[in-house]
Amino acid sequence: MLKVMLFAPHFAEYSLSFAIELAEHCDVCLVLNDENLRNEVAHLHELKLPPRLKVISFPHNRSIKCLVSNALLYLKAYLDFRPDVVHLQEEPKDYLVLALMFMRSKIVLTVHDPKPHAGEDLRKQRFSRYRLYRSYLRLRAGAIIVHGERMRELCSKVALLSKKRIFSAPHGPLGIIIPFQSTAKNVIGRCLFFGRIQEYKGLDFFIKAIEMLNHRGCHVVGVIAGRGPDLARCAKFIDNPNSFVINERYLSSCEVLQEFQLADVVVLPYTEATQSGVAAYALGRGKPIVSTDVGSLSDMVVHGVNGLLCPPRNVEALADAIQKLVEDRSLNEAMSVSSIELARGPMSWATAVDVSKQAYFEVISS
Repeated sequence: MLKVMLFAPHFAEYSLSFAIELAEHCDVCLVLNDENLRNEVAHLHELKLPPRLKVISFPHNRSIKCLVSNALLYLKAYLDFRPDVVHLQEEPKDYLVLALMFMRSKIVLTVHDPKPHAGEDLRKQRFSRYRLYRSYLRLRAGAIIVHGERMRELCSKVALLSKKRIFSAPHGPLGIIIPFQSTAKNVIGRCLFFGRIQEYKGLDFFIKAIEMLNHRGCHVVGVIAGRGPDLARCAKFIDNPNSFVINERYLSSCEVLQEFQLADVVVLPYTEATQSGVAAYALGRGKPIVSTDVGSLSDMVVHGVNGLLCPPRNVEALADAIQKLVEDRSLNEAMSVSSIELARGPMSWATAVDVSKQAYFEVISS
């Protein structure tokens, strides 16, 4: 039986969802960050995990003591489990990179963002040691997994790697493993913009589209749920505060699911992207999506099937797409069903695991 060790200092819900499916095929040990796990999967104790999945978590802070302690704990977990393959999420922490230097198993790396996003991400990495860590991880990995064929092309170009080493797997649906019950129904015209608010997310275009629709007589409410450095700049574009609900804080996992439950349309007005955890939530919760056609979002938002695509930075096209899904209730409902079908089929965790297993066997055989 293949033994796979998953290290995920971030992306706890994503990693746990993947690990649950992977444990149907392999022995799996998943190592998480305590705080990230509490934030994203607070009800872990309520989940019935597969018998071949072991989940452990360690604390995280920026102290030297934690760096050394976690590096040793990572190594101990590795030596106790003795995996055939170590599968990393590309979230380079000091202690992970340190521990990795003493691990001899084959390495597979999931790269969520082949290059930094515009704005805060790019500024932070320009003179950061994490830029060096990313280069080290990508060179060390025998295989790299990305989400989408466009990302495969981009990763090959940015990291100067052969595409033979890079595998494209779907970003599985989110919001499906967390215990959540609600009788609330979607509110017609409630348009959700969710997530960390950074420059590339295009919040200003969302605000302008909501304003435009209300001027047209299409009554919609723009829900802005999340926080981030670009909110203050974008809030200046709000002319009619009654057209918006702003929830500027970190939302618990159940609060996130409640927002998606109430949403009539999930809107991704990004000016650039790789893939999207927000789209993954929309798939998992069966919501129609309006998205710009950037990065690999067209893999998750299939135009005319579970959503509508439009060009980036085009307010009128964005507003037209939102209006169509708000006013055509039959289309809205059909696309909701299609999101669920995609989540259970081409975009499922089972599909992601199938691709990952190909990567595992490739690095083992090489």
